[in-house]
Amino acid sequence: MTSAPDRHLAGPYAAGRHLGFTLLEVLVAFLILAIVLTLALRVAGSIARASGLSSDYAMATMQAENVLVEAQLEEELAPGTTAGVADGQWHWRRRVSPYRESGRAFDANPAWQVVRIDVDVNWSRGGRERGLSMSTLRLSRRQ
Repeated sequence: MTSAPDRHLAGPYAAGRHLGFTLLEVLVAFLILAIVLTLALRVAGSIARASGLSSDYAMATMQAENVLVEAQLEEELAPGTTAGVADGQWHWRRRVSPYRESGRAFDANPAWQVVRIDVDVNWSRGGRERGLSMSTLRLSRRQ
């Protein structure tokens, strides 16, 4: 049998007598939990923003491709600029110009010409202007 002073030295943490967590242990656990949750929310927010931006670029690409396809369907493309708005958000501009390489035009056939079609699509999200450009070449009847 142990004497009273020996029991006092063993304290509440003697074998089999653990009574719970100390206030310091609980506070440290809450602090760790708060840090982990904060980081998790930041990561989730970043993923959501990246997903929205990716979706915007995919839609802008579709709009630019639509404008290019419409230009491909026109038999005669006159040089110049046209513009429009799709779905109230996607502002596009199409420029058609004779294609020149190193300052020389392709004039092999007087009935046909090579034209360059440039399409710019612009939109705004979260107060920031964003844009996308596409270009292609095609044959067009001379005017």
